[in-house]
Amino acid sequence: MDVFLRVGPRAGAGSHSLPRRNGVGSFRAGEAMKARRSRFTEPKALELTEQAVALLRRSPFSAWAAYYLGTLPFLLGLLYFWGDMSRDAAASQRLLEWPIILGFLFVWMKCWQTVWTGQLMEQLELGEPAPWTWLRVRRMVAAQSALQPAGLFLVPLALLLTVPFAWVYAFYENVTILGDGREGRLREVWQRAWRQSGLWPVQNHWLIWMVSPYLLVLVAAQFLAIVPWLQAIAPAWSLGVVWLAVSLLSLLMLALCPLAIAVALNLAAALILLPELLRMLFGIETQFTRGAWGMMNSTWLAVTCALTCLVLDPLVKAAYVLRCFHGESRHSGLDLYSALKALRLQRTAPLVLLFLTFALELRAGMEDRPPQPDPSASHLSQTQANVGAQGKETEAASAGRLSPPNAGDLPATRHIPPEQLDRSIEQVLAGREYRWRLPRQMQQAKAQESWLESSLRNLTERMRQWMRAFRRWLDELSRPFQPKPSGAPSKSGWLGSLRPLMLGGVFVLLVALGFLLWRRWRGRRTEVEVACVALASVPDLRQENVAASQLPEEGWLALAGELIGKGEPRLALRALYFASLANLEQRQLLTIARYKSNLDYLRELGRRAHAHPGLQAVFGENVTLFERVWYGFHEADQERLAGFRANVERIRTLGR
Repeated sequence: MDVFLRVGPRAGAGSHSLPRRNGVGSFRAGEAMKARRSRFTEPKALELTEQAVALLRRSPFSAWAAYYLGTLPFLLGLLYFWGDMSRDAAASQRLLEWPIILGFLFVWMKCWQTVWTGQLMEQLELGEPAPWTWLRVRRMVAAQSALQPAGLFLVPLALLLTVPFAWVYAFYENVTILGDGREGRLREVWQRAWRQSGLWPVQNHWLIWMVSPYLLVLVAAQFLAIVPWLQAIAPAWSLGVVWLAVSLLSLLMLALCPLAIAVALNLAAALILLPELLRMLFGIETQFTRGAWGMMNSTWLAVTCALTCLVLDPLVKAAYVLRCFHGESRHSGLDLYSALKALRLQRTAPLVLLFLTFALELRAGMEDRPPQPDPSASHLSQTQANVGAQGKETEAASAGRLSPPNAGDLPATRHIPPEQLDRSIEQVLAGREYRWRLPRQMQQAKAQESWLESSLRNLTERMRQWMRAFRRWLDELSRPFQPKPSGAPSKSGWLGSLRPLMLGGVFVLLVALGFLLWRRWRGRRTEVEVACVALASVPDLRQENVAASQLPEEGWLALAGELIGKGEPRLALRALYFASLANLEQRQLLTIARYKSNLDYLRELGRRAHAHPGLQAVFGENVTLFERVWYGFHEADQERLAGFRANVERIRTLGR
């Protein structure tokens, strides 16, 4: 069985011993098997990348057509928008429709990428493709439209916070894969994508470092959009600081995407050498061959980043498809089913090959027969020869009738007035292909404008006022640090030197206050969620998937009393144990999670309950007794139940 079910090069390795009992009770066999299974099924990032390359090589043309049908329109529209806004003198006239067009193209791209990743997932599952019904298409469009646009802002914000970047990035990649319309509700897509994003974090970080071009795109966005914006609002004396900070941040981020940098450098060199190759091979002279430095502009950088995304983004998507496939297989066994089906297909492959061999031999035997003459073919060739002879005679006759024109027959040169020539030149220069050379001027507003245009104009004016106020506030805040003119009295002293420390202290206090408010809001949200769960149906304690967070503490105690009255001491013992867990979570001494074992809860309580001596020991006694009764063969008699109940009361009263 080990040889038959092995998956990957490390499957079927040497035996692994289960961990021994440590401290309280016996180690749960389910947790041990879970840890062992996670070690076997977690592929390394490099191995996952190799599998992604193999998956892309096996992809059919229809899959690639779906990907580029969605991605190319968005990238071309984005490049055209950037070139139009940065070059065209009348670009302000199209500020209303272009954001709407780009938003539609972004959702279009994500939907087609979902179709493409669905085909990759079907290749891994080796199953029948699910039909694209109208209901499924609507669900897919709704999921991508609701979740993906927020990633344009949340992923850079997560990168700014550094720690949650890998999880947030993986979440939005998983939304592209799992939001294919098979799930009926948006919350289910969210939960599945978030659960897969938390799977194997070390592998996720290595995968982003190796193949993702996102950091390169973010660096390009800094130089193309963020730096000009900062130059517009920041004081003149701080521009050097802005450039230094952006340069250091860019160097740091570029070190975190080596493959993207290598691909971008190759593509940039190809774009620079392409005009020169056209000149050397075909003699085509362009403005870039006359001056190579004319290509070094913002459009060249944007095109390089777009081509890099076209090269690396399919690899990233395929790698996350494999992550989702392996993650879902931990619960559904899809990988074993696919391996068995592939093995069955491998058995039928020799029969198909043998049939094709006999078919080719039969066709070769039929082609060896001598061809028979066809009388109709000889008659047709004779007719074609006669027609060709008549055509040659006609050409000769026509050539004899034609004669070269005389010089006097040519029309005289037309004289064009200068005014008409000037008007023609102005009309040509007014075209869009020459408008980028003209200076950008303010366009006259129309006499009548729609309510949407007036609303956007008012909103833009309000934002400008806010930016001016923000800039004035920055000037007032940075005035003590600005260099003073010569001859002005200086206010040196210990108060002036302490001003930066005071500002830093105020900033730290604001951050601490925000953290406390967030903790308080999170605690209130947990209480509201627990109260809502209390109204739900009573859980069945015979099921293993019951969690302590399904009922509050009072609900578990009431359920334990009912079970004792019904003569179910074993189930009552489990309800009392869940009541103690709910009490400790309400006091923020534990955090209930399905993946945690009883030993995890005991260790977590030891880390957090330093101010409550004796609490860990009482909880450890209950953990030992609960595992002996629930997982072992000990009876839940009245003596054990009374002792367990007394320990639960001690847990509730200790530290109050």
